Amino acid sequence: MRTALSLVGYKADLQPAMEYVFGNSFICKDMNSAKQVTFDERINKKSVTLDGDSFDPAGTLTGGRLRLVRFVAFCFL
Repeated sequence: MRTALSLVGYKADLQPAMEYVFGNSFICKDMNSAKQVTFDERINKKSVTLDGDSFDPAGTLTGGRLRLVRFVAFCFL
């Protein structure tokens, strides 16, 4: 698990904007790790998995990336 801000490169003058966008989020390896981070009372911050699943302490979950195979199959139907 790492903070999203630590994984983004940017110019120093953009620091306030980057902290606003990425400052309170964590990037986690998988859904189990993301759930533990998000719903741990000591952390209680938004997290996103490497697959793009997003967990929010308010209880919302948004889906991850669309699998390319499904997308390609849909395009040719």
